[in-house]
Amino acid sequence: SFQNTVGKAMTDLGWAEPLWLETSLADTGEELARSAVTAGVDVVLASGGDGTITACVAGVAGTGIPLGVLPCGTGNLLARNLGLPLDLDAALTVALTGDDRPLDVGEANGRTFVVMAGLGFDAVMLAGTSELLKKHAGWLAYALSGLRHLWDRPTRMIIKADGGPPLDRSASGVIIGNVGTLQGNVNLLPDAVPDDGVLDVAVLTAWGVIGWLVLASDV
Repeated sequence: SFQNTVGKAMTDLGWAEPLWLETSLADTGEELARSAVTAGVDVVLASGGDGTITACVAGVAGTGIPLGVLPCGTGNLLARNLGLPLDLDAALTVALTGDDRPLDVGEANGRTFVVMAGLGFDAVMLAGTSELLKKHAGWLAYALSGLRHLWDRPTRMIIKADGGPPLDRSASGVIIGNVGTLQGNVNLLPDAVPDDGVLDVAVLTAWGVIGWLVLASDV
């Protein structure tokens, strides 16, 4: 089982018996991670997809307690962008013996993010993807959800960054990213580095299916 695998790896590598905290709909990880830090742990191991990992990040950010990533979600974008293994045994080895690495943390609507935050197409695509569909179709579930919004009209957005002048854009979506690579190695934000102190922004504009095909080709 998962607990046996984690427990054995920690014992073999000289760690004490872990404190087990299980996520729920009421607490997807933030308060659990925060309580683990308060309990005096040396490392928090977060097991789940990008949503769970991000919630746990919110609980440890700024505390100095490292977060180990055990990816087992649909996209696992953070793990992929950081070059972390997706295999549990290998991920455990990295989490328990690897070097600490700083990571930028963004905030949107009062919630932290370490992968990407989005307005427009990205947001409605994610919101419209059911857990059942993700379970059966994997990351392709997001693409299937996105098909329903290919005919959505672009929206006027005013974008201002770093104190610069406001940019008036007609956009289908705006992506703010700490990392840049999507599923299938699609490099949306080629200059994004997760620990450079900078968030990267992409403004996407497409009119109808043909527009999205052209945009996809450009990316």
